[in-house]
Amino acid sequence: MRKCSHAKMDVKFDLEKIKSPHRATQVLKVQVICRTCGEKIRWLGLPAAFVPDAPHPGSDNTSVYLPAFWLDE
Repeated sequence: MRKCSHAKMDVKFDLEKIKSPHRATQVLKVQVICRTCGEKIRWLGLPAAFVPDAPHPGSDNTSVYLPAFWLDE
C-alpha cells in the first residue's frame, strides 16, 4: 500500500533547444513531482526511441519531452 497520497504536485518545465536534421527544434521537458515525498510521476505509453519530432520519455521515464515549433517556422 502506498504511504503517500501524492495529493499535492509540482510541475517543472524546461525548454531546451536541439538541432534536428530539418530545423532547430525546441523541446519542452516536463516533470511532475510530489511535494510531500518527492517521488516523480512515471510516463507510460510513449515510444522509447528519441525522435526530435515526436514526444518521448526520458531515460528513466520520469520526464517527458514534447517537441514544439513556432507557428511562423
